[in-house]
Amino acid sequence: MADLPRRISDYSSGWGYGLTVYPNGTYNYDAYMSFAWDFDLNCAWSYAQSYEDYSWVETSMCKGQVNQYYSDYGCYNYNDNTNIEGVYNYWFKGLVFDHGYDSDPVWGFGNYSVREHKSDDVLVYQNIYSGAIEYIVEYSYDGDYVLYFPSGLTEY
Repeated sequence: MADLPRRISDYSSGWGYGLTVYPNGTYNYDAYMSFAWDFDLNCAWSYAQSYEDYSWVETSMCKGQVNQYYSDYGCYNYNDNTNIEGVYNYWFKGLVFDHGYDSDPVWGFGNYSVREHKSDDVLVYQNIYSGAIEYIVEYSYDGDYVLYFPSGLTEY
């Protein structure tokens, strides 16, 4: 196993929730998430825990080595030379379809700039004052899956 930190230094970090919003307007918290990344080191870290069965997964990616820890399955290690800053830039630079302004997709409060990614059926809600992404929504007939980041994801 490579000598990788379980928690990398914070160039940027935050936390959020995964929610399902049903067509009748009700919602369910599915998971808690936290994350961090450091582009200078090409490192990223994420953690998610289910509210349903409390299972969790933690992933650490640093300089081409990935370690994944699962509450149910142990640890997996593999090589992956993904450029983390490139993935980040792909998302922010790919938000090209402007849908104007709308309230947040869960509670209907606030006023957000809504943008769509050029290659995904995903809408992104950005705070109009800070520019931080606070909601990422994948729409479906059964219920919309919403990633809610109270801490925000900001462009640099």
